[in-house]
Amino acid sequence: MSLPLSSESPAAPATTPSTAPSNTAAGAPSNTAAGAPSNAAAVTAAAAVEWDLVRDTVRWSAAAYPILARDPELGPLTLDQLPGQLVPQDRPALCRMVTEALVHGRPLDGVVRIHRPTGPAAAVHCSGRPVLGPDGQVVSLRMRIRAC
Repeated sequence: MSLPLSSESPAAPATTPSTAPSNTAAGAPSNTAAGAPSNAAAVTAAAAVEWDLVRDTVRWSAAAYPILARDPELGPLTLDQLPGQLVPQDRPALCRMVTEALVHGRPLDGVVRIHRPTGPAAAVHCSGRPVLGPDGQVVSLRMRIRAC
């Protein structure tokens, strides 16, 4: 059974090669601070991201790019590249969540902070689940992300 990535048209799959218990990165704020960047309203929507481990492809809905501070012209990040988008202190928490999902088949849920080159770090809530194939092995990882 396949779930749609979002209510908007899904992003075209990228041909880029491709990482739970509840976790919140240490020090990650639960809400954005007063005086947030003016583009904060533009990134409050949820976005869908999917890493297909069998086809070695990545799909992001259009809303994922501003939430993850990524230029759409650069395409989506692989799971290996995703931690590099975070503030260094939050990378281990994301890696733990993704490992729990991929290795143990557990859902993931937590908040991490995205490094923004032009402003303060932004908290992003990530929740998702692995998708299992007929043999019970993880074939993809789907996440919903939203700015906090």
